[in-house]
Amino acid sequence: MENGDAKIPQRRDYWLRGTERAKSERWAARFIVLSLELYKKTYQSSFLKCLDKEDAEYVMRQIHEGSCGNHLRGRSLATKDVQRGYFWPTLMEDTKKLVGKCEQCQKYSNQIHSPTSNLEVIKAAHLSDRWGIDIVGAFHKARTRRNS
Repeated sequence: MENGDAKIPQRRDYWLRGTERAKSERWAARFIVLSLELYKKTYQSSFLKCLDKEDAEYVMRQIHEGSCGNHLRGRSLATKDVQRGYFWPTLMEDTKKLVGKCEQCQKYSNQIHSPTSNLEVIKAAHLSDRWGIDIVGAFHKARTRRNS
């Protein structure tokens, strides 16, 4: 029994290493090297160029703040990066951080325009109190009477 008990953890460790290897093989199957550049395969049968941290920062800033940049939010910016043909592993997190650091995005972001206190309903005492605007003005009496 002691030999059997000792083999169980070893088999388990081997099995875990096997799943990690299989996981990394599945992950590596999504990438391809062309002309010494690493590309990620997509479902649309196109390739996304994999960038390092410095290049990813440059691309994000150009798309976010560049000549055609309209200061997109994090998820939209990540989508625009992928549409332009770029990829890096921390794409979503990096775009959210960039937008969070952008001063103009923080300055002109959507603000909550709700009042600081609850609104109170003002009840009308009489039926005629509901109309507060006098559109016609005062009625003046005519100077002549035609049918008298």
